[in-house]
Amino acid sequence: MAASFAAGASVLPPLPVPFKSGTGVIDGKVIYVGLGSAGKTWYKLDTGSPEKKWEPVAEFPGTPREQSTSAVINGNIYVFGGVGKNENGLTQAFNDVYMYNPSENVWRKLMSHSPLGMVGHVTWVHDGKVFTTGGVNQNIFNGYFSDVALA
Repeated sequence: MAASFAAGASVLPPLPVPFKSGTGVIDGKVIYVGLGSAGKTWYKLDTGSPEKKWEPVAEFPGTPREQSTSAVINGNIYVFGGVGKNENGLTQAFNDVYMYNPSENVWRKLMSHSPLGMVGHVTWVHDGKVFTTGGVNQNIFNGYFSDVALA
């Protein structure tokens, strides 16, 4: 099985920036990656295009973050949670949700949010619905960084 998978693999061009702790999705033949060490930047790569190159898309409007997750539903990309600095400069787990519409090249913050901040979680789509589970306990996580800041 591994040999047949490797035989069908292809090498993609390198990203324009170093990339770690971000998130990404595949929608058809288009790959989207962003956040993490890329800051608020997102890129797309159309693997069906003869000229395969990463192109920037609209900048993420939320707080820069790492370890968020993302999913695609009906051609839109949704980003869930992550960890970053809040307006007070403290590290916190976020519970917000953003949506990117590729046809408009526009991000929107949604009114929806998770009950707790999500970091280190997993997200998947089944039958057109998003599921997410796992990750850290927001109260313990945020409390630790508050304690460190006060020390």
